[in-house]
Amino acid sequence: MYSGVMFTKADKKFLKTNFVTKDDLKVQKTEILDAVDDKLLNQKVEILDAVDNRLIKQKEQILEAVDGKLVKLKEGIVKDVGEYIADSIVPMFDKQDKRISRIEKKFDLPLLAD
Repeated sequence: MYSGVMFTKADKKFLKTNFVTKDDLKVQKTEILDAVDDKLLNQKVEILDAVDNRLIKQKEQILEAVDGKLVKLKEGIVKDVGEYIADSIVPMFDKQDKRISRIEKKFDLPLLAD
């Protein structure tokens, strides 16, 4: 049934300028979703950058700690080797030198050059 209400061109123009169409809503929805996606992407990038920076700092701290421990370990090894040489090897050489001296004296041999 026809109600008899007629829209004029001016009415249609008024409605189009003051109300949103379905296509306008789709465009707005797309724009909003794009803006949200961009914002989320930027947040993800910021988070990943922060995590990356934190990991780089942790890596540097770990390397410094390892380097420090390696230096201490090296110093300990050098000290232990030095002590071993002083306590074990040097006395063996001294003992050998004494034996050689006794042999030289006993058989009246010329002294070996030091």
